[in-house]
Amino acid sequence: MSRIASDIDAFAKGEVFLGSSEHGYQVKAEIVPNSYSNIWNYGISISTPDRTYLFTCESEQERENWLSVFKKVISIPMTVREFADSLSTN
Repeated sequence: MSRIASDIDAFAKGEVFLGSSEHGYQVKAEIVPNSYSNIWNYGISISTPDRTYLFTCESEQERENWLSVFKKVISIPMTVREFADSLSTN
């Protein structure tokens, strides 16, 4: 997953590697209190073996759509190469 600062940016500002749940990756819905302008209250936490990231969505429906996709991704077992690559980037 890549983070882009605005719709007109050509380059990602960062990336989060999504591995499989069998290697300690987790995704869950979060409540985000006191978020900016109270429109980004629907959070998603993505936990990796090294860190937990918090992302926010504008609506519950948007969050549910993202959760569904992320859960599908982490349910797929990693290949040996993907696992080796994830270790080399830490």
